[in-house]
Amino acid sequence: IKKFVIYQVRQNKNDSEFLSVMYEALLNYQKYDDLKIIIDEAIKNGIKLDDECQKVLKVYELLNPNLSIETRLQNFEHHYKTSDLNLDYFKFYEWVKNYKSELISENLINPGNLKDNSTIDYLGYDEFGYLKTYKIPVKVIDNPNFHILIHSITKKEDNSLNRVANYHIGNQLIDNPSLWNSVSKNEGNPQISTSFFNGWLRTFGDGSVILGFSHIDGNNLIATFDRDAGTKMKENQEKIIIDSKSIYFAEQDKLENNTLDYNEILLKRYQDGKPILPDYVIVESDMINTKIETAKKWAAYFNIPIVIIDKNKIGEVRKNNVENILKKIIEAKHFDFNTINKLKDEIRLTNWCFEHNCEKKIDPYDVIIYLLKNMQISSTNALSFLELMHSYEFSKFNAHMNHTIVQSEVSSLNKFLPINVDPLKRKLFIDVAKKRQIEMSTYIELCKSTINELYYSFDEYPEYSTGKSI
Repeated sequence: IKKFVIYQVRQNKNDSEFLSVMYEALLNYQKYDDLKIIIDEAIKNGIKLDDECQKVLKVYELLNPNLSIETRLQNFEHHYKTSDLNLDYFKFYEWVKNYKSELISENLINPGNLKDNSTIDYLGYDEFGYLKTYKIPVKVIDNPNFHILIHSITKKEDNSLNRVANYHIGNQLIDNPSLWNSVSKNEGNPQISTSFFNGWLRTFGDGSVILGFSHIDGNNLIATFDRDAGTKMKENQEKIIIDSKSIYFAEQDKLENNTLDYNEILLKRYQDGKPILPDYVIVESDMINTKIETAKKWAAYFNIPIVIIDKNKIGEVRKNNVENILKKIIEAKHFDFNTINKLKDEIRLTNWCFEHNCEKKIDPYDVIIYLLKNMQISSTNALSFLELMHSYEFSKFNAHMNHTIVQSEVSSLNKFLPINVDPLKRKLFIDVAKKRQIEMSTYIELCKSTINELYYSFDEYPEYSTGKSI
């Protein structure tokens, strides 16, 4: 078989597909590109590489396109015959889990490092059934740059879901945290889904209990995804991954910048016969009244602190960051797409902090109009303005499609309803939305005319269709 493969590769040595064949044959692993991405990230983060990583790097070195075709073929034949570079998938998987857990754990909130805020009393039953007053430590996160790993338990009202999942256990858990320990590894799900957030958090629906973890053990980690993994309930995800010999580990920067959704970090629910235990219970400052009693129950049972995220204080810091970015943009008299993304991210995080205090939210429309009124629309910023308008759906402009600058027009009326008012009353501001729509339309036309004065044909200037600022 090996002679036949070598013959086929030599016969098709100019065919790029056979370079892939050589990679796969030397490593005895199909998704070799995934391996290289993981290794490159590890090198960037200063993680020590093991022998299996060195094999992957060696294969890339031997098949380097800068080498002559004959040299690559000779390298391939020699190592294919000896099988010395075949990848041990299980060893590689263990290495990835260890280094990924190290990266994620590196900056996670540890309640022991947070300042003490107070203690709170909880009257509950101890393990022997006697009433006892628990003194629960309360810690506070008021630094906007926190890293947090959570597992959210939410009550599901739809009983039909219980047939396909274990939501009935989750519903019982809310009021009975002892089930976390007592549900055996053969019941419930073999893994738990956690999410990693940087500077904010999101839960499934109205999270009734939010548990925090200070670190991840490599032995417990299964995989990481930068979005919802679509984890199959009641199925052992680790077994599925091992059986398919697949590597599912999102890059760290994608986990850090989960701005659109949430990510999923899969952990084994049991390790060495014991369930993973939370290190603290999280309560958002704007949800204290509705969540504190359940949080106290969990904190008392596991003898762990309650950590409050002070969203009001963090929100004020974020709001100040937005003002500073706007000031710098105006001073520079132009801005690029990196600045746009930074501005948008700070607005998003600010509005998360004030999600239950609409009056303090930042309305993106006000921000854009403020910039337009304090900066001259010029050839260096007209396209950026159109892109900023489009990113908040005030304009139908799309920088990644040809001719849309010419065709750009104002969006529908409902896009202009203010966000810093009670959502239930937003429809009452329809007249405000109409005025905004007209105002934005005027600025869109100004941006378009500024660009049209510069260039007559967009086909000759592809930078406009790739979203790059001039």
